[in-house]
Amino acid sequence: MTLNLTAHQARLLRTRAQLLASPTLKLTAGELLTNIFAVQAQNLGAAYQSMGVRSQGLTEAQLAHERQFDSEICWRWSLRGTLHLMTVEDARWFAVDGGGSGQRGPAALETTGVHR
Repeated sequence: MTLNLTAHQARLLRTRAQLLASPTLKLTAGELLTNIFAVQAQNLGAAYQSMGVRSQGLTEAQLAHERQFDSEICWRWSLRGTLHLMTVEDARWFAVDGGGSGQRGPAALETTGVHR
């Protein structure tokens, strides 16, 4: 099946998929990252802002606290050799594949900073 979309329709679908169309949603950091998989986070402040525009009420201070002291989200090397914020659950399965490091299994988990 082929879909014929206008440029406007394609932008709207992408905006919705990235949770940018409804910033009035109240999602936790974990729920947000589960929906979009990851946020590029070379700069943590920019990553926190990226998450904040996708969910009402998520502040930089709250996200920093959750990343450092909660076990639901983490900051790690992943796709394309860049830092991302993602859920610990997603990081675990990503790390099993070595995250592009060539390592597999428990060694990959330890090297990437995701602990069992």
